[in-house]
Amino acid sequence: THTHTSGCTVDWFHPWPEDALISVAEKILGAKTTVIGSADLILPVARLCMGVHASVEKASRTFMLRMGRNYYVTPTSYLELLKLFLTTLESQRGIVQGNISRYETGVRLLKETGQKVKELQADLIKLQPQMKQAAIDTEKLLEKLKVDQKIAEETRQSASKEEAAAAKLAEQCDTQAAE
Repeated sequence: THTHTSGCTVDWFHPWPEDALISVAEKILGAKTTVIGSADLILPVARLCMGVHASVEKASRTFMLRMGRNYYVTPTSYLELLKLFLTTLESQRGIVQGNISRYETGVRLLKETGQKVKELQADLIKLQPQMKQAAIDTEKLLEKLKVDQKIAEETRQSASKEEAAAAKLAEQCDTQAAE
């Protein structure tokens, strides 16, 4: 028991030995091997949890000596530590797995895009001679159009002169007919 100026507290909790802490952790963690990831990790993680719990017990004793207040570190606290560890680990694995999935999808899409780019480059290389020939044909067609336009303009001018001459002749005919 610990006596305080504010009352009396009965300490019913006895610290568990390290072997018991490790054993309990191994049993609980062993039941969640899928969360842990590998049976080889159970003992090291159990030792880590035992170490955390033992350090909290030590800090609790130091707190009692310095502050005169007791912070209880119970077997339930240890079980809560294990539960929190498993919950956090499972949550983080989900996040990491989601990131891995997104990265794998991104890599797959990059590879597919790279392959399509290579195919398009190959197609462009194959089409270059046709594109060059099409450019030559287009240039020839433009030159022919210029010549045709010149001929058409000359023909239009000639037709325009002939039309003016015919109009003048028609006018003379109309004048003679009127006379």
